[in-house]
Amino acid sequence: MKALELRGLSLPFSAAQNTWTQIVVGKDYSAAMAQATAQSHVDAIEISEESISNRLRERSRDIDLNGALKLFVDVVNDDIDAISTCISNLALVIQANGNSCVVPLASERRTGLGIITANLPGYVPVENFPTTDNQPQEVRWLKSNVEFAATLINQLGGIDFEKYMQIYGSSLRAASKKENDVLVRFLEQHGKSLSRSLSEKVMSMVFSRYSNDSVEMTFDELTTLIWDVLESEMKAASTQQLSSQCDLREAVIDHIAGRAVQFLKVVADNPADFSDAEDILSSLEHTNQLAIETIINIRKLMCPH
Repeated sequence: MKALELRGLSLPFSAAQNTWTQIVVGKDYSAAMAQATAQSHVDAIEISEESISNRLRERSRDIDLNGALKLFVDVVNDDIDAISTCISNLALVIQANGNSCVVPLASERRTGLGIITANLPGYVPVENFPTTDNQPQEVRWLKSNVEFAATLINQLGGIDFEKYMQIYGSSLRAASKKENDVLVRFLEQHGKSLSRSLSEKVMSMVFSRYSNDSVEMTFDELTTLIWDVLESEMKAASTQQLSSQCDLREAVIDHIAGRAVQFLKVVADNPADFSDAEDILSSLEHTNQLAIETIINIRKLMCPH
């Protein structure tokens, strides 16, 4: 194979054939051809940079993982239309756009792959494109090889690792901004009711776990409680679920928790300053409201548009 020769990894012709079919279908060339003749196709096995490198190492040919991927791309590039319609068409989609790439998804999507675009949040599932229609064998292979398949399609589409990271990073930032905006809008519209709910939950936990003489809670206890209440309140308000891509959530939760810890310590140190539990509840609610308003104001200063 020319690709092997160019890398100084030449093998005798039959050995090269057997190595290649072992990488792709897990069989020697003669067995693979027999299956292709009988079934009019052969099913590829799971493929990765590691499996390619290991097969070549068995032939005393060393190649690193990045080199293994590039070797595979070079070998299949000219014949990709015949090898895989799905991969060929998806590579054309990526190539035509220039600012999109394929990513593996942590979901139960049919292919396990999505397409993201620079500066846009979210992804489009690959199965939304007609490229995977009527290709069940190829879809199964994509699903079981998502990491390698995504990298292969991107490489065939002209998206190298550096470009991939640029697209991924800008899409992630766009998604984070979108989720942050959702959270800020919720806090603006429901800050008062959230403050009340948080205060009631804190006081309920305080007086269920401690005596009336001790009203302190730890920072970790409060962050866990605030997370649960915030998520519950957002769902109740028919707002989309708080996403893990919302990097503002941690700042919001930590700030509210920090202020609440300080307030509860003041109560514990100066119980005579508060007439009863309702007085503590009202003051805590005010503390939470101020914490939320501070986050909103800081966010507006940092992101005025």
